[in-house]
Amino acid sequence: NKKGLDPVKAVEKITSMCADDAVFTSDVGQNQMWVAQGFQMQGTRRLLNSCAHAAMGYSLPAAVGVKTVCPGKQVICFTGDGGLQMNLQELIFVGHRRVGIKCIVFNNGTLGMMREVQLRYFQGHYYGSNRNEFICCNLQKVADTFGLGYRCIGSLDAIDSLNEVLSDENPYIIELPLELDSLLTNRYDE
Repeated sequence: NKKGLDPVKAVEKITSMCADDAVFTSDVGQNQMWVAQGFQMQGTRRLLNSCAHAAMGYSLPAAVGVKTVCPGKQVICFTGDGGLQMNLQELIFVGHRRVGIKCIVFNNGTLGMMREVQLRYFQGHYYGSNRNEFICCNLQKVADTFGLGYRCIGSLDAIDSLNEVLSDENPYIIELPLELDSLLTNRYDE
């Protein structure tokens, strides 16, 4: 991103702060691509995603499954604002059972992959991806409602403040606010 937080650099920095045996889950859409580009492999880390199944909302239930099977592991869930809003029941479960997952939410206030496809292939004729057609709920209020910790990280430097949060056993929503038109970059863009 030329403005605001760069999601790939945020993933690089967050994963560099995590344990060598941590398990990461990612949702679908732009966040899955950003995680794939920024993920730091070391030790026995694992990255789980829904691959070609494109199951929006996959990452939080997958993280719950991992934490249930491997309660001693650090589990980090990467998702988008759209995917997270599909997981109300999982958020209730995580808060009620105190499941120590860190849910990192890329919040660009839109269904980003859909918006990007509409920009690239439909000359910016947006439908369902404008601010007046899609909104993200207030994630701090959601966290408070379900008894989850909450952090909002608006810059790369602020990620350093997550050291304690990432290493404790409490569940958190960690919001990364992004620009509306945060795009993917790839080798075909040049």
